Amino acid sequence: MAVQEIICTLFKLGATCYSMPIDKLLIEYLLVPSVILIIFLYIMTSSFLKGTGLKIHALLAIVFYIVLIYTGIYGMIASFSMSYLSLFLLFGLAYFFFIRLIDWKKMRSISRYAGYFGERKYNLKYIDEEIALKEEEITKLKAQKKDLERIKDDYADKGIEPGGEFFTAYQGVQAAITQAELEKKRLLERKKELEKSLGVGYISRKSFVKK
Repeated sequence: MAVQEIICTLFKLGATCYSMPIDKLLIEYLLVPSVILIIFLYIMTSSFLKGTGLKIHALLAIVFYIVLIYTGIYGMIASFSMSYLSLFLLFGLAYFFFIRLIDWKKMRSISRYAGYFGERKYNLKYIDEEIALKEEEITKLKAQKKDLERIKDDYADKGIEPGGEFFTAYQGVQAAITQAELEKKRLLERKKELEKSLGVGYISRKSFVKK
């Protein structure tokens, strides 16, 4: 059993390794954990060293693998790798799906469109609130104008001419109504533009895809 002793000592798999069946040792504690660990290390080196050759990635993955064996970390990983093998496979499939099957250019395009759409929706909501406030302001100003007109009629019934302060107040209210209605009109025009920009097909794909 010299081979088993060498494996147990080299990979630091603990005291139970020496009495373990050789087939279980080779498959569950050597082959499967090593393959999973090397693949994981290769993915990590590829992620951090983009632009370098594949041979460099593979070489560094092997170096890290040897370091993990030498430091004894491999023994801890191997002890629970078979128990969590299904999770490793699940994460591996998820990684393959996201990296290989998804068109990231389209995803970035969708992300930019979503951000643009969300910003426009927020602006549209803000304009609706401004329009509501402006309508409320116009309603109050018109009520003040009617009150002033009633006072003017009362003066007329009594044969009294209103003073200059009255006409100044009346003209001020009328000017405020005109200004508020003009601002409301501008807000409605802006709202119409935003609603048009949110329409299907209005925004070209070139606006979101990075050249």
